[in-house]
Order: sequence, then structure tokens, then C-alpha cells
Amino acid sequence: MLTLQKHPENVQICILKDGKKKQPVWWHPTIKPELRNGVEDLNYFFGNQDFQDRFELNHEQCEDIKGSLTNNTVSEKHQSKHFQCKRFISEVLNNEMDLMDSSATFEFQFPKGGDTYPWCHFVCGSSGSGKSRWILDQLKNNLDGPAKDRRHVIWFSTELTIDRTIAPLRDNEKYKEWFTGVDISEKAIEDSQYQNPEEFFEKEIKMRIDTAPEGTITVADDAQDSHPVVAELMRRLMIRLQRVGRHKKQGLIYSLHKLASGQWSSQAYSSCQNIVVFPRSNKNKIRDFLEREIGMTRKEARRAVKDFGQSGRALIVRLHAPQLLMSEKLIRLL
Repeated sequence: MLTLQKHPENVQICILKDGKKKQPVWWHPTIKPELRNGVEDLNYFFGNQDFQDRFELNHEQCEDIKGSLTNNTVSEKHQSKHFQCKRFISEVLNNEMDLMDSSATFEFQFPKGGDTYPWCHFVCGSSGSGKSRWILDQLKNNLDGPAKDRRHVIWFSTELTIDRTIAPLRDNEKYKEWFTGVDISEKAIEDSQYQNPEEFFEKEIKMRIDTAPEGTITVADDAQDSHPVVAELMRRLMIRLQRVGRHKKQGLIYSLHKLASGQWSSQAYSSCQNIVVFPRSNKNKIRDFLEREIGMTRKEARRAVKDFGQSGRALIVRLHAPQLLMSEKLIRLL
């Protein structure tokens, strides 16, 4: 269940940020009524058209069932729908947090400590969907945070010098100590001092990763578009980082255009903690992914794409326990 109450068995999911106030959001492995979140007014549910449509409620039924639930009694007129609504509301309060009507937001964070394992993350979306922006925001939040939690970043990109999205990290002296950008475009490789692409890969890519300090985050931004030789060597290196990076406490964030990218994406489903997609585009592909890889029903997947498309640009699908879906305004346990 999701909770804002502390407990020794809790696992932190993210941060609830409201202005300058920040509060941890926790997952508890069992359902405990004393940890359950509440709503101030049941109109949150009964005033929602989707809720009314789900249970086929008219105005009279809404008022009657809402009143009985408020008074902790059972509706005599609509007993069956009373218990259906009660069960649904209880599940939502246990498994969901919704900030759509609030100025607060949920904030993704890397694990505490700048030298801890930052996990691996697969970011997928079409051009212009917001992949690089999402990655930048997470890294910038980390580097602007407490000094003890800051991480070194190595960003490999085929558009390093021309991508204005990266500029806040690339061009800011404030982050010079923490941020290293490497241009892996075909032109950069051909114009480099190295004899061939293999040497470029060994000196500019592999050596940097092999000598990086613990806690480093490697970003592979559309590495598929690099020189064919370097791209293939990077693909193998990315698979290795996903499989054994935790032993050296080195994390990976990589972006691709397609969820089903063959050998480029196959390791993600067993090694990445999070897969980040953008439900305002490629809706059907994301729906199919949630159904095929996550195990949701077609109806659940369709509802998730709709709800999370309205609640934010990016949807984080957390694959490790606790499995959940998260945007800046909505969290839903799977």
C-alpha cells in the first residue's frame, strides 16, 4: 500500500513536493488501516464522471451511496453498488495517490548517497516526446541537491554540441566538476585523433566508464545513431552495465525511439528498475507494452494510458518491487 506515514518496513518511492515542503512517499508491503491515506470529501469519487460511468450511477444513487459510506452504514436501496463502490474506493486509497487537483507534485529521486548504485533506466519515446528533457531534469535535480547525494555524469550523445536541451548541464560552469559530455556522432569520430572507431571507443567511451567513480550515471542518448562500429560496441557495453553495473555501483540511463528495439532493449525488461515512456504520443504502443510486458489487462492498460497522459508528460513504469506507475501527479500500484 502507499502511505505518507513512517514505518520501519516502508520502502521510499519518491518525494511529494509542495512548494518548499518535501515529504517522502512510502510503500508498505502489507495493508494496514492505520497507514492508509484518506480523502477529505467523498465527492472526489462521486463527483467524478469516470467513477459514475464505471458503476453506472445516476445522481440519486451517488448521493445515497455517498451518504451511507460517510455514515459508515449500508445503502438499503443500492446494496450491490454500495459494496462495489466501497471496494473500489478502498483499493484506490491503498494503491493510488492523485495530485491532479493540487499544486503539489511527485518528484523522482536517485537513491541517497552519491556513491551508491543509481540503478538502470530505459527512456523511450519518439523524437520530440521529451526523452532528453526528462533525463536532464532528473540529473539537474540531483546536482542541485545535497552535496552528499551528487553524482558524476558521463553523457554520450550524437548531438552533444547542438542539442539545446542538454545546454543547462553542458554549458554551465557550476556543473563542470560533475558533468562530462562526449560527442559520439559519426563526424566527431571521423575528425578525432584516433586511427579507427574501435580506438575511439576504447579511449573515449570504455576507458571513461571503467575509471568512473562509484555512483556515476552513464547516459547513452540515442547511441544507435552513432558510427555503426561504435554503436554496436556501445550496445554490448550497455548490456554489461545493466547486468553487472551494480557490482561497481555504476548506473545507466539510455534512450531509444522504440520500446521493442530488438537487442538494444531486450535486457531492459529484466535489469532496469524503471522504463520511462510518454503516453501523450505512441498511445497504442504503450498500451500494448503494459499489457504484454507488465501483465495488465487491455482495459487496465487503456485506462492507465489515458489517466497518466492527463497527469503528466512522462510515465515511469517501475519494474522492481514495488511495481507501480508514476507521473508527476499520479502514482498507481500494479
